[in-house]
Amino acid sequence: MILLWHGFGCSAAQCHLYDFSLKYGIIKIMKTFDAGYKAQLLGRYPADIVANITDDLQHAPIAGQSGQTVPYVYVRGHNVPEGAAPLLYVPGFGEGIINKASFAAELAVRGADVILPGQNRHGILRDAAGRRSAVHSQAVNYLSVLDHATAGGGADIMAHSYGALIFESMATLQPERFADSHAVLLAPAGTIEDERVPRLMRRWVAMMLSEMDTKRPNEFPDTKGVTGKASLANLFANIPRTLHEVNDLANRRVNYSQLRSHVGSLTVMSYAEDAMYPTQLETPVLAAAVESGVAWATPISPEKVVSGEMTYGGHGAVHDDEQYNPSRVARAVLNVVRPAYREIPSLAT
Repeated sequence: MILLWHGFGCSAAQCHLYDFSLKYGIIKIMKTFDAGYKAQLLGRYPADIVANITDDLQHAPIAGQSGQTVPYVYVRGHNVPEGAAPLLYVPGFGEGIINKASFAAELAVRGADVILPGQNRHGILRDAAGRRSAVHSQAVNYLSVLDHATAGGGADIMAHSYGALIFESMATLQPERFADSHAVLLAPAGTIEDERVPRLMRRWVAMMLSEMDTKRPNEFPDTKGVTGKASLANLFANIPRTLHEVNDLANRRVNYSQLRSHVGSLTVMSYAEDAMYPTQLETPVLAAAVESGVAWATPISPEKVVSGEMTYGGHGAVHDDEQYNPSRVARAVLNVVRPAYREIPSLAT
């Protein structure tokens, strides 16, 4: 078994920090893929898949924003079943292409085409109610990526953390587009009833500490902190927008019954050792979601279960498990979005 079922601005000080970081080059948006991380990918995945990720950057024009684009890569999978929809990854807080490169590569070697976007941090759009909205801005961005990558077609969805709120906005803007899509929310935000900023920040610190633990099982470690630096670059690129996103994380909630009505199927995957969104805090909301037709699962490492080394999906399954243990999460996702999927040995070396 693979699954276990069950309005801000910046303060003077903040803006000064942003200006200082730009002036002295402390925070830089990555223009090229980190060479060391690329070598690490090549040590595990086939060269053609890695080249798709590191050397074939595409740019999707953003609807209604002249001159603005969103970077993305289209990762061509091996032995993709005829007629299979591509998988669109909807990034979480601060995430970009390099953060989820290992996950995209793992999915590709297992037979899936993957659309993996970066970020455009330009401005903050207004939603239908006229409010400046970061989540709406991101939804417009990733709908534009989907338009460009599929020539207006559809995709199955994987949305991580803050990406769950973004995908909910995408589905609200274009519900008909996802009527046949399988959607998987990985460690989703917006799922804790009494969320508050202080609680969110305390769990964020706990999450960072858990991911820095060098003793935890880790298929694809980031020993030099490359992905963390990339996330910081995104977050510092537009501090007011980042503060709006923090506000979203603390105050927006996923309407699971409504979202379920917009998609072909909806599955939530909670990670067993996620300090950011612990299962016990999400249980009241997700138990109700299950009653409305949402599936709820925990990815596990089947070989560890068989050997008796692991119970209830643990074994290092932290908030970014899809990045650090991509085979575990890729197998689980494919079991959901590909009903006919059978275990395919990873081509990773």
